[in-house]
Amino acid sequence: MNNTNEIIDNALVNRNQLADALFKRSESLSKLLPYSEYLDEHKMFINKDGSFGIVLEADLLEHEPMNSRQVLSTVESLKSLFALPENCVLQVLYDQSYISKNDKYWDEIKEYYKYPHPVSKLLHEEKIKNIREKCNSEHELSPLKRKSLISIRFFPSKACVSEWKQSLGKDERLLFDEMKEFVRQMKLFTGLVKQYIENSKVKLRILNAQELITHLRQFFNPKEFYRRDFAKYNKHHSI
Repeated sequence: MNNTNEIIDNALVNRNQLADALFKRSESLSKLLPYSEYLDEHKMFINKDGSFGIVLEADLLEHEPMNSRQVLSTVESLKSLFALPENCVLQVLYDQSYISKNDKYWDEIKEYYKYPHPVSKLLHEEKIKNIREKCNSEHELSPLKRKSLISIRFFPSKACVSEWKQSLGKDERLLFDEMKEFVRQMKLFTGLVKQYIENSKVKLRILNAQELITHLRQFFNPKEFYRRDFAKYNKHHSI
């Protein structure tokens, strides 16, 4: 574990090393990143240092049709997003990036209209095809997607981290009663996230494992992301 932490620390300090991994040795990039495994049941991931994490997508609001009072009210409502305990780290990412030809968005938009008229369906599909062909290019009509992501990192107790590290050295999966502090801290974190979402005035949605991996691939490995398909999320492998 100490060796892993040293590799991550060196990568963060040495920008050249990280850049080299991003654009020249993308297959080894995962060794430099802090993510370990994703727990589907709890929709959270564990980092290599034993901390917990979760990524949420926030609905974007159109400010153009709002009046001044509505804008101020919306800004005021954002305060709830920053109400977290001291052992949490909050990061907000606003992203505007190109849409890949392979993005599931294209399949979703095709199914948006359930019972279209045959002519409308033909025109709709042709328009999608034309726009999709502009993807992965420098064409001025190449479509963009906007999104806002919120990342919460939770640092559990030392006893919890110790239990998790000990479990890594065993071949069989530990029973939950052997990791009482780990389970307690995990329930504390998931309860905190649930309350965080309920208290938010902005609609929030937790990213599942596949969505998280897709975003990480796009963010950390843009060179390859727009060029080819990637393997689907496999729960038997680390993130």
